[in-house]
Amino acid sequence: MNTWQQANPRFDFRCIGAPALIFVILGAQAALACDTPAARRIVASAARGPIVDSWHVEQALDCVGHRMRPVVTAAAAYELSVLYAQRGRGDASSFRRAATWARRSAAYLRSKADRALRTSMTLEALRLDFYAASSATDLRTTAAATEAFVRSCPLPPGRPQPCDGGLKLLGEIARESLAQGQPDSRTQAIGAFRRFLASASGRQSGDDRASALLDLGTLLAQQGESLDAAGVDEAIVALREAGALLAKGTQRHRSALAQVNLGALLADHRPTAAGLDEAERLLRPWADPANAVLDPSVVLAAQRNLGGVLFRKQSGNREADLTEAIDLQQRALASAQSDDPVTRIRSATGLAIVLEASSLHEAERLGEATRLIEDALQIKAPGLRREQSKALSVLVQVKLHQRRIGGDVDPAEIERLLAKARASASPDIRETARMAALAADVARALGTEGTLGGRDAAIRDLSTALARLGADRDPTLWATLQNNLGNLCNDRRRPDLMPCAEEAYQRALSFRTLADVPREHAETLVNLANLRFAQRDWRRAGELYGQLAQISSAGFLPALDRDILLNDAARSDRWFERASFALAQLGRTGEAIAVADAGRVRWLRQRLGLDHPRLGLGAAGLDALPEGALLLMPIVTSAGTVVLAAMRRDRVVETRHLMLPRLDGDAVAAFLKTEWLAPYAAAFPNGSASDGGSLAWNQRILQAQAWIGVSLIGPVLRWLDEEWKRAPGEVILSVQGELALLPLHAAALPTGGSLIERVRVSYVPAISLLEARQPSTASPALITLHDPAQEQGLPYSSAETAFAVRAGGVAPPGPLDEEAFFRAFARADTLHFVGHARFDPDEPQDSTLKLAENRRIRVRDIVTRQLGRAPRLVVLSACETGRLETATMANEYVGLPAAMMSVGAKGVVSSLWPVSDGPTLFLMARMLFEIQAEGQHPAEALRRAQIWLVDRTGAELGRFLRELKPEPGSPVALLAYRLSVYFRTAHPYADPAFWAGFVYVGRW
Repeated sequence: MNTWQQANPRFDFRCIGAPALIFVILGAQAALACDTPAARRIVASAARGPIVDSWHVEQALDCVGHRMRPVVTAAAAYELSVLYAQRGRGDASSFRRAATWARRSAAYLRSKADRALRTSMTLEALRLDFYAASSATDLRTTAAATEAFVRSCPLPPGRPQPCDGGLKLLGEIARESLAQGQPDSRTQAIGAFRRFLASASGRQSGDDRASALLDLGTLLAQQGESLDAAGVDEAIVALREAGALLAKGTQRHRSALAQVNLGALLADHRPTAAGLDEAERLLRPWADPANAVLDPSVVLAAQRNLGGVLFRKQSGNREADLTEAIDLQQRALASAQSDDPVTRIRSATGLAIVLEASSLHEAERLGEATRLIEDALQIKAPGLRREQSKALSVLVQVKLHQRRIGGDVDPAEIERLLAKARASASPDIRETARMAALAADVARALGTEGTLGGRDAAIRDLSTALARLGADRDPTLWATLQNNLGNLCNDRRRPDLMPCAEEAYQRALSFRTLADVPREHAETLVNLANLRFAQRDWRRAGELYGQLAQISSAGFLPALDRDILLNDAARSDRWFERASFALAQLGRTGEAIAVADAGRVRWLRQRLGLDHPRLGLGAAGLDALPEGALLLMPIVTSAGTVVLAAMRRDRVVETRHLMLPRLDGDAVAAFLKTEWLAPYAAAFPNGSASDGGSLAWNQRILQAQAWIGVSLIGPVLRWLDEEWKRAPGEVILSVQGELALLPLHAAALPTGGSLIERVRVSYVPAISLLEARQPSTASPALITLHDPAQEQGLPYSSAETAFAVRAGGVAPPGPLDEEAFFRAFARADTLHFVGHARFDPDEPQDSTLKLAENRRIRVRDIVTRQLGRAPRLVVLSACETGRLETATMANEYVGLPAAMMSVGAKGVVSSLWPVSDGPTLFLMARMLFEIQAEGQHPAEALRRAQIWLVDRTGAELGRFLRELKPEPGSPVALLAYRLSVYFRTAHPYADPAFWAGFVYVGRW
């Protein structure tokens, strides 16, 4: 049954005989005489459809159309309309011809009984006029006719009827007018679709309702920031129902469109945790390029919007989301058509935003973001002002970020870009507020270098913009800008601005709740906690930092890529340390230790299968503290340093804390910058040990020893002597951040000598890693790895290997490649590596040990290797093997020691700076003897070796070397000669540059 039969069941097609059908198919081209049986048969046959010979049908209708039964001629005219409409794809003239015959069909239906059918045909004619419209004038004419049709529709309301369809058509015409540049048509389209959906036909579940809901929701969503809360709710409801209805049918493309539009709407207007999670579920299936059946523009929109959702997402791992968002935005940019400048600049800007937000590979990604925006700004096309203003704003943020991480960015350039962004911005209230916030960021970042009126002017502008914006218009933006205002006012040099910061943060938190936007809630919470900390309000600061520590712990997801996971673990921004400091100020030392330790080496603990410490239950690991051992955990903050101490005495662990208010973050940073890092870079420009014993570097170490002793270790030991009246048997240091770069174990004591001379010293990355000690056994399996081909720069490495073998070790023959390294790693109790190493301060996970043929093993290679067994001790006799990343991941102890422990090693001996090959030979030989022959703990063995080296004369060291019977003229023989002759009674390696660089880091 065809469409006409469905619409007009009264028509009986059985009256038409086969000869008429055959006649029409044969299609004789002779002119027909009017009002003949043949003409009637042609019309009757055409009424059954489909038509093959339109010319004869038109002739027959002209002849007998008003003489036959109206329903038959109307059916024939309708079939002609269908025929021309099918031909009309891309041909406006065919659609116009189809509309003419649709009107003829309606005109044939003159009786009252045919009124509904006549109305339907009139509506079809109007729809065909819409399809035929090729200009704005055509659309206005069709819209006026359709509006007249709706007003004069003869059918009574109350039940589904053709008149309702006029409302839907009116909305579609207005929608097309909007697409052709008539902005006033949006209101008409939205009103028409609302009226249709409220009608009897529009309330019926089906394709027409789904289509109208999709159009209504999309039109509302396209209003962007001018859409109020009620409009957002209406659009969400419409698109959600449209997607559900379309998913039941076969219109996969339109179903995808509904879900993509809804996802974008939720991301822009409902960026809560729940809203963004729903948006992700909606967008993810359609962002897959494998959706070949979809229009590429829909896939592109899904990718771009999913990238935006992941950028805003409130749950899960931030860097994992940003990494995926970067990939999606890159795909979207690659798919953007060169003839679509708006999409190109939006895609480039969207990618730049995500690149700027990422904390991984910052310098590289910020450089890429800069290039993207600069290229996008070269796109020339009309109507790009809004997009260019957005791009300029993002470029300002990128430049600020580059400057923050030490990039060479001219403040004047940032101000010029800001001025251009503001000049091209729209006068919209939201855009004005955003620009005020951007100017505030610039003023805050540039400080006294800026020339835009300073902090006070920025505060006034942003406060005025916030007052105009109001919380009701856009709560998300309003809360974000309140947080920005708080940051602008939160300046410890300006106590008069503290109330401004307090009020702004509290207003932000009224909308940034933990349930709705947990990530942004935490962002404002840490800002408020920092404010309390600066005000020395320890109770409230401790409470806020404690909340942050709980949030951070709960959000730590271990099943992720290591790069992402390490960055996530480091995102605490030292909340844990500040919380610990505040708790110590309140006298809650045990809690302070637990909180500080909970924020440390979270990735390493997860890798080792250790439970994450639960806050409030005490510090995990203290039960493994050996009898008589003293644990020291110095916490450096902007308010000073607190030294947390724990000692086991008579099987009971006691805790204390000492405040050192003068040793604040600024003091530590100033010393490190001028007295350690700069001299280090000058002494070892290439990480080479050739200058490891220079007078200049040794003098710096002596100064550091004195500074550490006076500022930290000396006061702590004096205080503990008074508190506990008992000297510790050993000291275990749990140090993070910048202090981990310094040789604390070599601190000069007020009573003379160094700490390491007085007591055994070891380091532990976190208290919770400590294990109960097992009795040491003599002669553990020692394997020494050394590649003779590497002796360039290490002339005494073969001698060090020989001494290791004399101590009971074995040195496997053959080249030292990756397999040989890991094979020895799985067999040794003590693994002794002799060779070259390189610490990479920019990418610590790319720090390496050098193998044969210039091959290298990176930190990331070690931690990803699946090994069934690991050495108990790893000795890294190479340069800089103990250095750590302290700038961005200070809490995670990133470096070679942590890498070795992550695969099962209990302890690592490594170096804080490059040390010359000569003294290292003696130090390692003696230490391995103490471990292998005497059964000493590695920390004690290292201490004894260091003291031994300091006390040895050149003559004694020469005799020691001659035990190897070196070849005459060899480097070892020449060294023995020089030591015996030129340093016979002197102590050639007494300077700390030769021995203090080596440390033991371990879990036992």
